Amino acid sequence: MKLYLSIILLVFLMPYSCSTEVFAPNLLVTGENGYNFVQSQKEWKTLKKRHQDSYRYTVLELSFSGFGSETTVTVIDGKVVSREYEAFQMSEDDGSKEVLNSYFEEGEDIGSHSEGWPAYDMDKMYTECGSDYLMVDPETHTLYFDTTEEGVMTLCGNVPDLCGDDCFEGFSMSEFEWMK
Repeated sequence: MKLYLSIILLVFLMPYSCSTEVFAPNLLVTGENGYNFVQSQKEWKTLKKRHQDSYRYTVLELSFSGFGSETTVTVIDGKVVSREYEAFQMSEDDGSKEVLNSYFEEGEDIGSHSEGWPAYDMDKMYTECGSDYLMVDPETHTLYFDTTEEGVMTLCGNVPDLCGDDCFEGFSMSEFEWMK
């Protein structure tokens, strides 16, 4: 009976394990700075040691309607120490930003607001990118990946083909800086 159940479980799980293998070439999509996901992740591990795992990044989310937000996450010695959020509306007339909502979190308050990008460290960002945003069918999605000049990932995502507006799944960093 155990053998029978094991075979059934294996049959049900096999398509899921194979599907990520099918999309593994997606991890080799190369950005403008010449790095693919695999190279960038390797470079990240080297750079984070050199900079004592201390950095700040800002994720920018922008809609075609002019609504947007920026979430800045600061990591010191491998620990998220703050998250700052600002939602805004861009003026169609002059391009100015009207701030609609904002907050700053630190310490135990980190994650207490639902708006904004989660308070992820870069290791979690690489995990999300490699397991979620790039693991889609490239026949039905356009893939996006880019890095800084030194190889740190700043863009990861996809857009389903034939999608109208605001279909990007993933993240785009407007800023990345080392803190040490």
